[in-house]
Amino acid sequence: MSYTATIQYFDNYIRVTTSGSIDSIEELFEYAALLAQKGEEYATTRALLDERTLVNRTDVMDAYTLSESNITAESAMKGVRIASLITPESMELGTVFETILRNRSLNFKIFTDEKKAIAWLTA
Repeated sequence: MSYTATIQYFDNYIRVTTSGSIDSIEELFEYAALLAQKGEEYATTRALLDERTLVNRTDVMDAYTLSESNITAESAMKGVRIASLITPESMELGTVFETILRNRSLNFKIFTDEKKAIAWLTA
């Protein structure tokens, strides 16, 4: 694992602060599984992903593969809502992930502004 994730629980969502890098589809699935596990553990369907210090080395095919997975389908059925906080430099790949995951009915949105991300997440 090339990344570290710190989990904090707030009123009705978890904040996952991730740093390091995700270098493969396997690590991407591991990260998704961690998010699902922590959502279950904290009994919440809302997550703020602070990925501003995370380098995502995956690509469009990896995003598509994740979107077709059981973990994405189960999250969508549970009504999971995810706000992903990224850097402006990560917008291109972030937009790809957002589009692909939203097309699979997962309520996933990217932001560069933390206050807007939290407002959307908790609305």
